[in-house]
Amino acid sequence: MTDIVNWTVQKTGKLIVTVPEFKEYSGMDEGDSLTETMLKSAQEQIERACHVSFFPADVTVQYDGDETWKDLPVRPFISVTSVTAKHTTGNEAITDYEVVGTDYNKQIYVPKVWRLSAGRISTVVEVVYKAGYQSNNDVPEPLKEAIMLTTMKSLERRFSLDVPNLKEVKALIAPYMRLYV
Repeated sequence: MTDIVNWTVQKTGKLIVTVPEFKEYSGMDEGDSLTETMLKSAQEQIERACHVSFFPADVTVQYDGDETWKDLPVRPFISVTSVTAKHTTGNEAITDYEVVGTDYNKQIYVPKVWRLSAGRISTVVEVVYKAGYQSNNDVPEPLKEAIMLTTMKSLERRFSLDVPNLKEVKALIAPYMRLYV
């Protein structure tokens, strides 16, 4: 298992499902501002649950430990921007890495870089890469539907303390979720 120290995604703030699309799908009209807020929240929940980015995004991942195969946590993979060994006296670019796997299950192979030039020792490897669907049309329909169902459930329960049963949403996103063992 890869030891991920930290990872961040630079988001665009765009919606994959628009307010008019949601209104047509759901038949609900709860006001554009509230609906947009709920759509954003649902989109973020689905992105987190599936480890995907609905739009191309810059992802920065820092790994710790001595493993050489690193899981790239956000999908679908587009390209590697940089791989850097971080240490107390500076950083050193790594160029002899290899990316393997499918767009939905990418790993990067980083040779043992813990002993760098001049005897410096690295404790963190940072990988910066692009991930995300290239366009709205590339996003699988079940993920869009999951966003709309989650939004509908959120709007329906906004005056209730009950936790909704989201079996339908789980069934839609299950094929896209990444399971870590």
